[in-house]
Amino acid sequence: MGRAKKLRSKQRQRAKAERRFSPHDHRVATPSEALHSATSSDALPTRLVDLLSALASNNASEREVAAGSLASLAASLDASSLDDSAPTTSAASSLPQPKRRIGSGALVDVEAQALFRSEVMDALRVRMFDSVLAVRVTVAGVIRNIGVSSLEGAEALMANDGVACVAMSLSKVREELEAGGRSQDEVMQMWMMIGHLAAIAQCMAEATPEAAAALTNAGGLAECLVPLLAQADDVPGQVLVEAAKCIMTLADGNPSFVTALTAAAGSEEALLTSLRPLLAADNALIAVLGAGVLLALVSSSQAAGVVLPEVAPILRAAVAGVDPAATIGDESTDGGAWHEAVVASRMALEMLTNALVVEVEESSDAGAGVDPVVAAAVGPGAVLSDLVLPRMAVLPDQVHALGRTLDSIGERVRTYYGHLVRVVGLATNAWMVLESAEAAAALVPVWQATLQLLRTAEVGGAAGDVVEPALTLASAILQRARLDDGCPTPDASPEVWQMIVQLASTAPMRLVRVKATEVAALLGAAMRVGASADGADALVAFIANQLDDAEIGVVLEAADAVFELLASSAVNAALASSGLLGKLGKLEQTLTAAIEDGMRTESLPEDVLMRADDVVTNLPRFVVYKQQQMSK
Repeated sequence: MGRAKKLRSKQRQRAKAERRFSPHDHRVATPSEALHSATSSDALPTRLVDLLSALASNNASEREVAAGSLASLAASLDASSLDDSAPTTSAASSLPQPKRRIGSGALVDVEAQALFRSEVMDALRVRMFDSVLAVRVTVAGVIRNIGVSSLEGAEALMANDGVACVAMSLSKVREELEAGGRSQDEVMQMWMMIGHLAAIAQCMAEATPEAAAALTNAGGLAECLVPLLAQADDVPGQVLVEAAKCIMTLADGNPSFVTALTAAAGSEEALLTSLRPLLAADNALIAVLGAGVLLALVSSSQAAGVVLPEVAPILRAAVAGVDPAATIGDESTDGGAWHEAVVASRMALEMLTNALVVEVEESSDAGAGVDPVVAAAVGPGAVLSDLVLPRMAVLPDQVHALGRTLDSIGERVRTYYGHLVRVVGLATNAWMVLESAEAAAALVPVWQATLQLLRTAEVGGAAGDVVEPALTLASAILQRARLDDGCPTPDASPEVWQMIVQLASTAPMRLVRVKATEVAALLGAAMRVGASADGADALVAFIANQLDDAEIGVVLEAADAVFELLASSAVNAALASSGLLGKLGKLEQTLTAAIEDGMRTESLPEDVLMRADDVVTNLPRFVVYKQQQMSK
């Protein structure tokens, strides 16, 4: 059996294995190695033992105090970025605070790390059904904090019956709400309980699609969340945020959950009608989340085209309503309001970006396949000129200096760049769906803004995360120029090509090197770098260097570039003196071994294996072709 057939056979086997998963099984995940180490037999920290003992006390006040202390401990994870959800330390917390994430996946101290252990999870799960409502709500907040802290936190919940716990807790609180006879304060606490449970469900569903299927099958979420959103005026803002985010996550690619939501509302029309008041909320974040829920519920581009004209103005207003650069040095700005505005803007950017996603065939114009109603609703030309270009800038050095000296400003610097990453993502998708005439008109400002980002975003510095998205945008610009006769090739100097080559050769982040190698190849072809003797030498040296990279993605990009950039006889002298043809012969053997190893161990994605197989097939033919060409 050939390699390509073997790869397709493996894809079919994997699909069968995925279909064998039963959503009736509540235990849906295998914990990671980090989780295994966190559930060792080592003794629990003394303070945590004391808190768990108090949590089991017969005294309700002691249990409530212990639960609050555990919530604070779970919320002590170190914040590395501002995000759109957050740990909570009480049942009555307001709108989200910065999410506590750790870049390495390890918790900041031994006590917090021990929260992942099964004996802790068991103790918390018991108190999710405490006779005292306040204890239940606070314990749900503890579990929520663990889940949103990191991927390991979500895995810990799934590995300790998190799905079953959420389902049973939802059933209990729903019965209590339907029974009535509760005070207003108790009803508010029950809403908060549902909000915590929605956040727990969302973090598990984000961690694995199997969890989303199990949560859907377990039931209860849709029946609780639909009436909650329908009573938006009476529900705390934090709860609305969690409920909307949960629906958006579980409805994504999960028609069974959409069906459950529709059944809970009575009909599709009733469901959409009950959600539309969210769009009119004074709070921009809630309005944006309402838009996100509506978009998550529509199942086709045509339906999205019906909803988008209604929600696109809300999304554009949310993006326009905040400029993180304008307030980055203003400590007098209200932190909570500023955070809400940034989160609303960030989510709106993502929704607009997703609305413009389109698969582009190589033989088609860049804008082909875009639903015209969707494109008209979003308005990619106006998005680029009014929202994107004014925000595509790396902050000046003096603001970086502020970020290094003031913690509050430093957080805002990081937040600004997180926002900028999404701005560039929207720019890429908007660019790809512009009409040819619009693309030609926007080419110069978009290209110049992209190059400016790449010149000023220091790899490894505060703006380092912007580099890869900026390279993706540069690739989209160059790809469109190749495919769309109505869009000219952007002007580029040798200095620009050298800048991209430098990134491709030296960037510490492997994905940056992969994308920069692709852009350097596209730019080299557009500029005809190999037409001169010096250019040919530089081109051959660049490709030879990239073929030695340890990252297979870089090697494959360089190998693909070989077929186009080195096909001309103009580079033959450089090829002859470099010995690159011999290296290409050895590369065939190296990639063949990598394919076999990747198939055996399943250590490489299917698309990488298929691409490597194509390179291996074509390399010998190219080498023979060049040898014949050079012998004439």
